[in-house]
Amino acid sequence: MRGARASSVVAALSILALMASGAIATQGRGIEMKEVAKISGGMFSGMTGWMARRAGLPDEVETETFVNAAATKKRIDALEESTIIDLENALYITLDHEEKTAVVKTFDQLRAEFEAMMEEYGGGGGVGEEEAETEEEAERASEPPKMSFAVEPTGRRFKHRDFNVEEFYQTISFESSEPDGGTMVLFSILYMTDEIDLSTMERFDRAFAEAMGDAVYAAGQAKLSMEAMLDDPEMQEALAGAMEAGEQLGDRVAVYTKTYMVSVPAGMEFNRELAIGEEKKKEGGGFGGFMRRAAGAVDPADESDEEDQEAPVEQQTSFEFENEYRDFKHKNPKNDKFEVPSRYKIEES
Repeated sequence: MRGARASSVVAALSILALMASGAIATQGRGIEMKEVAKISGGMFSGMTGWMARRAGLPDEVETETFVNAAATKKRIDALEESTIIDLENALYITLDHEEKTAVVKTFDQLRAEFEAMMEEYGGGGGVGEEEAETEEEAERASEPPKMSFAVEPTGRRFKHRDFNVEEFYQTISFESSEPDGGTMVLFSILYMTDEIDLSTMERFDRAFAEAMGDAVYAAGQAKLSMEAMLDDPEMQEALAGAMEAGEQLGDRVAVYTKTYMVSVPAGMEFNRELAIGEEKKKEGGGFGGFMRRAAGAVDPADESDEEDQEAPVEQQTSFEFENEYRDFKHKNPKNDKFEVPSRYKIEES
């Protein structure tokens, strides 16, 4: 059966993301909206992007989302599939519009799949405690990365599509516990508006996260890892910083986000201007330029007689991610949006 495992992964990632959401309103209106996502830049600007397109992957993905006014049903349309989540009947439905089939799962079945996936993939990356050669390495492997959050208004206000927006910069950093591990930075440009009300969707997402919440901590390793992170004083400080940063944004919604994923070598500071304009640098873009930056290699044409010549180490942008809301409407969708079409064949999950 095609797409079954993929749908479980999407559900799992959605649940993890939703559990991190903040307080929500208790009332709302129906929602219909389009969302466009695109990955580009860095490794996707040259050969890798060409290979992705050759494999049939689109440059951008348009998603349509529908939520009823009661916040009990949600539908997401993307590519040739739809996902329907029905809180009233505790059902998770995947529609394949090419094959005209539907896979209907209960929340109990979805939890079981999620728990199995967490057991299989719940471990973290990097040097594991069992693989560590020294006690010091083992101790570092168990340490969570040092996180920091910052939000900065740029002072720019303007019209973006149908919305009056204010621009913000958001920076989230993950500093490795390894001496030479460096820092991973997610730098985002946000267009924030108060002209969209997502309280209905937030209410639905919170209810779904709570319905599935026990599964998030099903894997013992994942649970211990989460508890260790929350007990860590630096992590508590980071979460407090995130709350403070979030207060600057208030109840506004980001109708447009552009995020740069940047690797910063140990001992260096993140350079925001370099991240934004990196594709214009002299060493060139595309696959060759990315590989020279990522591997620290020297172009053979530029090599001197010295065999130990090395390119300067600098921060590298792995990719850029854009997300935008379009065609937003406060409208209660029709009931048939949340039902399996009569001509679709229901397959066993």
